[in-house]
Amino acid sequence: MTAPYINAVGDIIYSKKADINAILAADAPPYAYPPPLVYPEPTCPGPYGYQEDGDGDPTTVQLTPGTVAGDFPPALGGGLVIISLAPGIYCIEGNVSLNGDITGIGVLLYVENGEIYTNGNANITLEGMTEGEFKGLLFYMPLTNPNVAYINGSSTTSMTGTIFAPATPVTINGTGGVFSLGSQVIGYTVTMSGTSTIDITYDDSKNYDGVHPPEVELSQ
Repeated sequence: MTAPYINAVGDIIYSKKADINAILAADAPPYAYPPPLVYPEPTCPGPYGYQEDGDGDPTTVQLTPGTVAGDFPPALGGGLVIISLAPGIYCIEGNVSLNGDITGIGVLLYVENGEIYTNGNANITLEGMTEGEFKGLLFYMPLTNPNVAYINGSSTTSMTGTIFAPATPVTINGTGGVFSLGSQVIGYTVTMSGTSTIDITYDDSKNYDGVHPPEVELSQ
């Protein structure tokens, strides 16, 4: 695993077989839980839709933003296959299971109640919102959602944007080649594992900045 640094409140323990290229800093001051933030409140006023993807293949379509009442991506039927996501917010009431090839730039997957699973063998390219109040946010699981998130990736996977899941056990798993992750990962617990390199290249301009509520302080 390659990262600028790994900072932990307690000890940092890893296998002797692990290849860690990072500055390790233990005994950091603890951060309050739940984090004292103004939490995102994404809304999806209507249901999702779909449109032609533009590749000339009538069986492949692009999903358009909105509420998905069940699992994601939704099954459209009629032999249609979703291969891309139009920019915007997707409010998902079920589980997220990305098993096939999919691309989405400028998207927010708001997982209200379910789990997240991505297949490391699929061609997945995702980038979080590029503008607005949720700029830089890719996956969001609110404090009321404690379900698991398994982010499996390989050389065919590229993700950029914040994975914000403060009540969730998050596992980042490299399955083959170099897994490119341009994300900050915020979870109740975060586990890094796998058989390949996880290359975390953090760019603040492409990640979400949480808003801290105002505080009253006394000075003398």
